[in-house]
Amino acid sequence: MPQMSPSWWMLILIMTTISVMYTISVKFHNKENKMYMKNIKKTKINWKW
Repeated sequence: MPQMSPSWWMLILIMTTISVMYTISVKFHNKENKMYMKNIKKTKINWKW
């Protein structure tokens, strides 16, 4: 086996973890984003942003 193999496995593991976390967060934001945007529109008027 090559000497760089553990590093490559770590890189693959990190990349898959990041991609999985990204997809989960995107799915979560797609569900929650509509409610969030409604709240932001309400609070923007109050906070005068």
